[in-house]
Amino acid sequence: MKQKINPGNKIVKNAIKLFLLFLSLSSLSCSDAIEESSPKFNLNFIYTTWFHSYEEQALDGEIYRPYWFKDFTPSRYRRTFKFTTDGKCKVLMLAPTDAHYELSCNWQYDELESAIYISSESGKGIYRLKIIELTGELLKLQTESL
Repeated sequence: MKQKINPGNKIVKNAIKLFLLFLSLSSLSCSDAIEESSPKFNLNFIYTTWFHSYEEQALDGEIYRPYWFKDFTPSRYRRTFKFTTDGKCKVLMLAPTDAHYELSCNWQYDELESAIYISSESGKGIYRLKIIELTGELLKLQTESL
């Protein structure tokens, strides 16, 4: 003899509520995981030469613009980064004698920190660049020398 489940039964109602609660919480945690796994910035914008636009300095970071963005005012020194798709980069450095030289480096992006690590070809750390904002016309960084 088959027993019918009475939808009016409190146990069944509570079980259905628990199941629906479980489903809704599961879907929330899944959407969070999808958001966390998607990249925060479109790194395709990084592959160019960026000039430090100190005239536009912001409180929350240094402003960099692509080389083609504008005619930059004359400056004794303007830091530049040139990133390529093969993990190489060139950094315009300022020597203690006020001379400028271009340093060939390697770069690596840490997605968890949203930071670019630049190291010399010998592996010595030079910069940690925390990306605050990245678009085709703007790179906002918090720069830390290593």
